[in-house]
Amino acid sequence: MTVANPAISDPASRKLGNISPETWVLLAIFGVAALQFAQIFTRSINWDEFGHYNHIVQLQSGQLAQVLQRFHAFAYGWATALTGGPIDHIIAIRLAMFACELVAVTAIVGVASRFTDRLPALLCGLAYLSFGYVFQYGTSFRYDPPLAAALMGLIWLLLRSDLNVRAIAGAGLLIALLPFISMKAVLYAPAVAGVAYLRWAEHGFGTRYPMRLTVLGAVAAIWFAALFLLFTQWTAAFGGSEDTLSAEQAAEAVFVLFDNPNWSRMLRGALTNPLVTLLLLAFPLVLTRTTRPLPEKVALAGLFAIILTPLVYINTAPYYFVFMLAPVLAACGPVMALALSRISAAIIALVLLAGTGMTVLSEEPSALSRQRELHAGSIATFGEEVRYFDFPGFLGTAGKANAFLSPLVVSVHNREGRLMLRPAMEQNAVPLVIANNFILENALDESAVQYLQPADAVALRENYVPFWGPLWIAGRDIPADRAIVYRNLVPGTFTVHGNTIVLDGERIPAGETVKLERQTYRLEAPDGAARLLWGDRIEAPAAAPPAPPYWQHF
Repeated sequence: MTVANPAISDPASRKLGNISPETWVLLAIFGVAALQFAQIFTRSINWDEFGHYNHIVQLQSGQLAQVLQRFHAFAYGWATALTGGPIDHIIAIRLAMFACELVAVTAIVGVASRFTDRLPALLCGLAYLSFGYVFQYGTSFRYDPPLAAALMGLIWLLLRSDLNVRAIAGAGLLIALLPFISMKAVLYAPAVAGVAYLRWAEHGFGTRYPMRLTVLGAVAAIWFAALFLLFTQWTAAFGGSEDTLSAEQAAEAVFVLFDNPNWSRMLRGALTNPLVTLLLLAFPLVLTRTTRPLPEKVALAGLFAIILTPLVYINTAPYYFVFMLAPVLAACGPVMALALSRISAAIIALVLLAGTGMTVLSEEPSALSRQRELHAGSIATFGEEVRYFDFPGFLGTAGKANAFLSPLVVSVHNREGRLMLRPAMEQNAVPLVIANNFILENALDESAVQYLQPADAVALRENYVPFWGPLWIAGRDIPADRAIVYRNLVPGTFTVHGNTIVLDGERIPAGETVKLERQTYRLEAPDGAARLLWGDRIEAPAAAPPAPPYWQHF
């Protein structure tokens, strides 16, 4: 049995309540977009968003050393000129992410319309926007929204143009931008190749279209060279010292065959979005049984092929669906058209909209207010110039002294035997640790499973004490019953708290300050337990610290 290119039959075209099917779908798209727009201002800031914002700070403070995969640092630097702090700035950048997502939705509809009618194409756009993970992370300040917008825009342009001068200039710019946005753009290669093959077939497999593709490649190379020169001059003007993974290190870390740690999350995404899952499962059957010409089948298969990337690419947490599902659902236009021959567009739209509602209702509470409290307390106590260790760059200042402390980055450093924290302590005074992920929390707890290398973990435990919530300050607790050896790695002024201490034979009363160097000291507390804390009589905020969690997890 073969499946002809499905036409929209009665169920799809039937009006419901005097409202046309297309209007129902457009209303559903507007409804989902409105719900998502509201969440821009209430959803917790994710660690990746702080990490991306930190790249902007690095650029503006002369610390950014690479330009590939750093387009966001150049494109959204305007946000730091706005009122408020980093959290407010990230929320403002989310508006740009929302715009990118809408561009991607528009391109999905445009691409799908090449293979089906407008109504199923619109439903493909709605299926993308309403998919749980896309709804949750489509406006996050990450690589994925602008990358999906650029790539889907490129595919749409290739499908709909004959590559005249203006199209070549525009497509060349989009191609040139891709490595500056994210190297994972290469995962769209089958989609772009399939569309190029289709367009070549439509031009009669002559030499004219390949020649235009060659010109497009040359124009893209020129655009890339110009952008690379511009961005490198921008960073070279300051000189950079960013601690980051090389392209080779990153590729080795994320391309792993059949060992993806995110299968459970992907399964959850499939089970909580059953209608989209059914579309994806039906696609191979519909494609193999359709009477479409071979070039169209090749193009559709190329668009759909990215669904297989989790088999070899492991950085596939829920935000990856923003990037992955765009071409996949554009390819599902014929499947959606077949569904419309049996179910009305209004019903499909309402089911997709209901799925979004379930996503909203099932989300864990936002931690945004706690993040604001924690950030305000940290800055009020330590100021914006303090150097600190943490996971993502939570303070949003130039003082972050370590690389992004994700499991992926830590694993690469460990594999190569590179320390992540102690070298920074030996170079600069780092008086603050914000233990805002399990890697740092465990490093500060000797009894817990350790992820950092021993030298890093020991340096933290020997040089920092709990201060306020997840904030740890440089210093030592001195017991009353014995002398201790203090290998101080944080030079500066320290204050004695609690009771008098004896430092290398010198008595220092409580409340007094002492200047310590990066060296080893002998400490005693003869009158009772005492504490030696970095800073000139720094006090913790009067208010109790906000209770964890400080993140909304996937």
